[in-house]
Amino acid sequence: MLKSIIRGICRLPGRLGLRARLFLLVIATLLPLFGLVLSLVESMRQDEVSAVVSRALLLARQGARTQAGILREARGLLETLSFVPAVRSTDPDSCTDFLAKTLPMHPFLTGLSVVAPDGRIVCDDLGPSRVDIADRSYFQRASSTKVFTVSDYILGRTSGKAVRVALLPVLDPSRNIRFHMLGGIDLIWVQQLAQEAALETEGDILILDGKGTLLASEPRNDGVTLGRSYRPHPLVQAMMSRTEGVFDGEGLDGQERITAFASLGTEDPVIAVSFRRDQILAAIDQRWRVSLAVLGLVFIGSIVGGWLLVELSVLRVVKNLQAAADRMTRGEMTGEGAVERPAGPLGALALSIQEMGQALGSLAHKDRLTGLPNRLQLERVFDAKLRNAEREPDCALLFIDLDGFKSINDSLGHLAGDAALRHVAKRLLSAVRERDMVVRLGGDEFVVLINEPERAGPDFPEMVAQRILAALREPMTWSGRRITVGCSIGIARPTEGCRSLDDVLRRADEAMYAAKQAGKGRFVQHSELAGPSA
Repeated sequence: MLKSIIRGICRLPGRLGLRARLFLLVIATLLPLFGLVLSLVESMRQDEVSAVVSRALLLARQGARTQAGILREARGLLETLSFVPAVRSTDPDSCTDFLAKTLPMHPFLTGLSVVAPDGRIVCDDLGPSRVDIADRSYFQRASSTKVFTVSDYILGRTSGKAVRVALLPVLDPSRNIRFHMLGGIDLIWVQQLAQEAALETEGDILILDGKGTLLASEPRNDGVTLGRSYRPHPLVQAMMSRTEGVFDGEGLDGQERITAFASLGTEDPVIAVSFRRDQILAAIDQRWRVSLAVLGLVFIGSIVGGWLLVELSVLRVVKNLQAAADRMTRGEMTGEGAVERPAGPLGALALSIQEMGQALGSLAHKDRLTGLPNRLQLERVFDAKLRNAEREPDCALLFIDLDGFKSINDSLGHLAGDAALRHVAKRLLSAVRERDMVVRLGGDEFVVLINEPERAGPDFPEMVAQRILAALREPMTWSGRRITVGCSIGIARPTEGCRSLDDVLRRADEAMYAAKQAGKGRFVQHSELAGPSA
């Protein structure tokens, strides 16, 4: 049975007519291209997801570094305050007044206090206090080690906010603790990081301590509970096992999330940037669906075009050959008048499709008359420069408009005009370096893109403009006649507020018109023009 099916499939091409075979050939030619584009679209989708994840991980690392920087700043401040007489005297009135004035200057602090060696708070920014912190683990650790100590994040009993307590023991000459300087560190920087994460990834910022307790969530997520230990959760287990990474799975709120996290060490709090998978992929999937729709239209259009090509080209030729052969058989045509049957029409058709794609790709970026790159190619090159430049790209644009070209077309005809344009293209290429780019925009307008003019000298664009003016002044010869054209040139560079190709071309065009109004045959820099646009 199976052998019969295989034999039937193998005999199928022989049973099909020539039209069906050619149509199947067109489809077979397009299917690999369709599969390749599909794989490229999927690869681009994955690249976009990876880019978002990388940005989230970068934000998490930034949060960890910010936390470390705040701790360093807090320690420096406490060391400085420990030398202030009003603080060292531990007088409640003067000490409280000084700390109250100092606190507003440091927004990352929630409070400042002076603590006696036995744990009693002698004074703080709010006034006299009866609070005793002798039973706190961070106080006991600082008292025993006599070094700067930072607590884990602690949820405030009244505010409900998470803070870290920095404690600096101040020693006397005998290395006994004279008093402690205490500072409460706020999480205000988390809100700033959350705003940035929302702009970049629409994500949430989470902070968990070394024991897996959730200390902060910005913006506030009703699906999670501050102060709750999430240590058994797979996400928290992943956070506890390494200092940084990415977790793709269920978040603390039960939603499917992608979470990037980082910390400075295994015992330090973990900073995480978490975002819902469906939200971050919505825009990507929308672009993916649009790409598939466009690709489907192209595929259908290619099949229709291939069918028309088969009908109007190949089959018509085959029918003509058949008719010629029939006429010869009937004796209506001699052998000398017969049309020779071309060898391998299907192979030639496949080759033609391939060459057509290559030709279309070449024509899309080249000017057919001069062979120079066209505006589409200029846009691709300029956009690449913008993406790769840290600020403005190091380049300059020369906008060139021919002087006297219309009179050539009017007096000698368009053939002479076309020849003049080809001569101009060759002379422009001879006046620039290989790294520079000569473009024909259309008509008698050309553009020269000078790459890295600063390396060749700040006046290099002007030197190139002088060479172009001199090269185009030389007469040309066409059909024994001398043809002379000149040009006017406008020069512009990308600057702050003028980075797009359209903006730079507009400025170069304005400078070129200024050169024409000044008498033609010269160049003008846009930076020399007066007015708001200059």
